[in-house]
Amino acid sequence: MATCAKCGTHFFQLYEDAGPLCPRCLATEVSLQPVRVTPILVGLIVVIYVAMIANGVSFSDPTTDALLAWGADFGPLTLRGQSWRLLTSMFLHAGFLHLAFNAWALWVLGRLTERLLGSVAFTLVYLLSGIGGNLLSLLINPLQVSVGASGAIFGAAGALVTLQYVRKLPATALVLRRDLAGIGSFVLYNLFYGFTHAGIDNGAHVGGLLTGLSLAAFVPLPVAQGEPRPQGRTVATFGVAAVLLAVGGTFVWRARAPVAEFGAALKLLDAAQTEAAIQALQHVVTRWPAEARAHYSLGAALLEVRRFDQAIASLRTASRLDSLNPAFANELGIAYLRNDQLDSAIVLFKRTAGLAPRRSYGNANLGLAYLRAGRAAEAITPLRTAVDVDPNDANAQFLLGNAYLATQAFAQAVASFDAALPHAKDSARVYLRRGVAYRLMQRHADARVDFEHAVSLGTRVADDSEVVADARRGLAELGPGRRD
Repeated sequence: MATCAKCGTHFFQLYEDAGPLCPRCLATEVSLQPVRVTPILVGLIVVIYVAMIANGVSFSDPTTDALLAWGADFGPLTLRGQSWRLLTSMFLHAGFLHLAFNAWALWVLGRLTERLLGSVAFTLVYLLSGIGGNLLSLLINPLQVSVGASGAIFGAAGALVTLQYVRKLPATALVLRRDLAGIGSFVLYNLFYGFTHAGIDNGAHVGGLLTGLSLAAFVPLPVAQGEPRPQGRTVATFGVAAVLLAVGGTFVWRARAPVAEFGAALKLLDAAQTEAAIQALQHVVTRWPAEARAHYSLGAALLEVRRFDQAIASLRTASRLDSLNPAFANELGIAYLRNDQLDSAIVLFKRTAGLAPRRSYGNANLGLAYLRAGRAAEAITPLRTAVDVDPNDANAQFLLGNAYLATQAFAQAVASFDAALPHAKDSARVYLRRGVAYRLMQRHADARVDFEHAVSLGTRVADDSEVVADARRGLAELGPGRRD
């Protein structure tokens, strides 16, 4: 037992360097600290964002590949020897608005927390909260690509709540007490928004908040000038916290071991080792049967090697596990289409179009299925919808041209082929079909030019041998001297 030098109360002193004041008197002696680290952290996330833009990353909507290249957190990579992503992802942001909001929140909450905890303690709370948030994110949603400082910022917010309601700092120490209402609003709004909107990493928010709440309950506070700093307790507090996070990390790594295997399988797919990837993915879905994306990847790989029945089974499982994912419905529709199950394909593409009305691929594939089924007139409506959504979708424009051609609407067919040409990857095929439309319109000179273009372009690509043969037949049917 020790005796407080200020009020004479006897109190239990856990650490020898804790100082001569009891906790009650110590709370009244807390001194506000200078703010040094928060501006550095804000500056760092801004500098990294500028560096990303300077290296070609999108200002407002960076791609997943770009974020991963810069160190985003993603289970299949993080859990396979890239644990450093738990830290680097805290300093990356997915666009200007994301950066601006987090920079503002860090500036407001970070400065207040740093004044109360001191620079060293605040830095450790910030970093450990960010790592704790990323660990919980990996546990809850390991296949989400995660970036941002919000987990660490939630840690700062949690620390402030603990300092007020658990440590009960006096009004003289907790400057800007009125900001607590704003802090509470910030936490509750962001948690609510994260739970009700897709694409928000609420696991990182909750994990960071819990870490900050816990750390602030034990971290020693700066004391008035002349009192000894409780360095031993500071080291012990953050040492124990680091050990607990390490234990938690070990648990996450073991619990999410199939995610690491999934990452290895995806790497095999990227390396075009499809059969090896299929074997790996089959093992993954056995150990992780509830993960829709693993079943989807297996189905896509099986589809690539034309094992249609197996692909359909895997893709049906993926679509059942996540019935609102348009990509899953679309891939299952493609599997049915390639297996000549046209009625089933039409049903799936209708679902895809309904799930993704602002994307063109669902209606484009629906139109393709109708064409394959010999129902060209029914293909026109979804294909027109597809080109209305995305006029630059060359595939949809090409298919619409073929639908018009099959229904003898030759002028509309030519217009659709015209729209497809500037964006077409296989322009030889577009020239061929427009040439057929011109020939049926008796515009033989235009047809000849298009057939010649199709032959010239098609001979450069081995896969276009059929196009070249059809174009040469079209030229032969026109005859050597038939020009308008």
